[in-house]
Amino acid sequence: MKHFSTILLLAILIGSLSGCKKDPEVENSSSETLIGGEFNFNHGYNTLCQTSDGGFVIAAPVGDRMIYVAKLNLNFDVIWQKSFGSLIFDVGGIIESSDQNYVLVCNYYDTTTHPTGRFIDLIKISGSGDLLWDKKYRFRYLYEKGFAIRETEDQGFIITAAHDEWEAQGVHFIELLKVNSAGDSLWSRDFPEYRNTNGHDIQITPDNGFITVGDFVILKTDSEGIEQWGQKLPKTRLTNVRVLPDGSYIACGDKVVGTTSSSNTLDFILMKFDANGNVLWEKLYDVNNHDWGGNLCLAPDGGFVFSGTTEFETSLALQPVIFKTDFNGNTVWMNGITVGNICEPRGLVYADDHYIYYGATTIVFGLQYYLMLLNFTI
Repeated sequence: MKHFSTILLLAILIGSLSGCKKDPEVENSSSETLIGGEFNFNHGYNTLCQTSDGGFVIAAPVGDRMIYVAKLNLNFDVIWQKSFGSLIFDVGGIIESSDQNYVLVCNYYDTTTHPTGRFIDLIKISGSGDLLWDKKYRFRYLYEKGFAIRETEDQGFIITAAHDEWEAQGVHFIELLKVNSAGDSLWSRDFPEYRNTNGHDIQITPDNGFITVGDFVILKTDSEGIEQWGQKLPKTRLTNVRVLPDGSYIACGDKVVGTTSSSNTLDFILMKFDANGNVLWEKLYDVNNHDWGGNLCLAPDGGFVFSGTTEFETSLALQPVIFKTDFNGNTVWMNGITVGNICEPRGLVYADDHYIYYGATTIVFGLQYYLMLLNFTI
């Protein structure tokens, strides 16, 4: 079965959302690409990677439980595209390793011991798209899922994950998994004191430790995964985190706002933390009743650019939103991507004086996802 087609060059317009301020000096996107195929819904927020040659590599679930990977140049021309794995239901993240190969953290079904068994799969492929190795990890739980991956100083990899002790019934705890350069497991750490959490993103800190964020939590560990500090964040889900030059942290996501369950809404949120995890400030951004956070990157002027998804109740459409803020989180620019009906942001980077947005969209309700890449300036 062919799970993906050749590149489709289609027009994608950036248009104003209700309540958005559009800067008249902002340029429209200079190139836009949709990739058509049998792509599936994905939960990973780190599936776009800028590569050392100036291009990009992307990953997405495709077809009958496989992972699609494509290498693109700066103009989004496809250099190669391939599919890997088996029984895959999700991809958490993809990175370029120091040897110019690519490593993906995925998640696969294994129902041999339990009907809902799901576990972590780590796949390494060469710079030309050939499979180098495929390692699967099963620990002591019935449900384990990897969300993001980074390369460590020793050329190994750190993965942030979640596990469930109660047969995938939704009581999750953050887990960190450290592997060597060959994908062999070195250690895993879990943090049951942070209940009902997933680790959506992880970064290497200046002391070679790790900072991870997720549902209701930010957590800092040393290089061995031993907790140094952590903070519970009620009603707040953080999806991406970045380390700032002064050792502080900036994270994006969304937060439940409201006094009762009937009045609750979700707003986008940016939070800044000092090096010890103390909140320096948090800013909320309200577009519609339900705004879900996505990806974050640092702007060259010291500000921040982040993406998310907003829901239009009148049409039940979910559309991407992109914000530009200054260093203090004050909105400078805000626009929506007016394409498709159900959209999900999966990556955002700054490259060659442009921002690259990566996500997925359905053009018509009920139809399959397209992968969407957008090159724009602010």
